[in-house]
Amino acid sequence: MPLLVPSFNEATELNRSYHDDEPVQAAQFDIAYNDGRRFSGALDGVGHADLSQAPNGVGQVKFGPDARTWQSKGQDLNPSHRATWTQSDCHASANMHSGRVS
Repeated sequence: MPLLVPSFNEATELNRSYHDDEPVQAAQFDIAYNDGRRFSGALDGVGHADLSQAPNGVGQVKFGPDARTWQSKGQDLNPSHRATWTQSDCHASANMHSGRVS
């Protein structure tokens, strides 16, 4: 499902990245202007798109998905993982996340 981004006005470029600043690569985008005009394109390999040829105006941008196949980055095992927790484990976790040390 495309992401709906808040309105913008007279932007000269689009930049799209994930929470870890990894660029979204080659995603399609579509700008729907409030007056009915549209402008479409694709981000480049570093998550940028030049809007110098796009009309000025206010509208909303919808981004499609990253062109790359999704891959999980985190393959490391969690050394703290336990298949089952005891009551003591639950209390220790609650204390740790509330700022208290047990």
